[in-house]
Amino acid sequence: IQMVDRLASRVVPIHDIDERMLGDTYRRRYEAQLIPGDPTQAYLDRLVQQQLVGHARRPFPYRVYRIGPIGGPNAMALPGGVILISDEMLKLVDSEAELVAILAHELGHVELGHCFDRVRFELLLQRSGAGPLGEIADAAIHVLLQQSYSKTAEQEADDYSYNLLLSSPYD
Repeated sequence: IQMVDRLASRVVPIHDIDERMLGDTYRRRYEAQLIPGDPTQAYLDRLVQQQLVGHARRPFPYRVYRIGPIGGPNAMALPGGVILISDEMLKLVDSEAELVAILAHELGHVELGHCFDRVRFELLLQRSGAGPLGEIADAAIHVLLQQSYSKTAEQEADDYSYNLLLSSPYD
């Protein structure tokens, strides 16, 4: 499947602009769910701007969204610079340094292209007229939620996070 995906990607190229468009679709969805004046969301916004965005090299408006309780601690990266974190994960961390490490790991998945690689095929279908971007975004998030990253991708995101933390003010 990966070989077919890569070959198809060469025939119908998918670029950062497409990932950004998908990220914009997710941003609009999660922006609509924000609670005005939520102090936790404001804290996450400051943290991303102060500690993470300066390390990003991809042209995305990175943002972390607090997604409330989802039945367990989790954080995930979506294409285009969208990072989600559950209330359970926020309650589990003992320090800001731990939170930055988690967010940096998710940032690594975006920066290293892991999450976009997993939804590239759906975007190729959209390019071929299979449906509007909103439908593709729904299908893509389903793919991301149903499957976990490979051990290699997780290790790469861990390495990315570790290197980011080395250049941060955190111990």
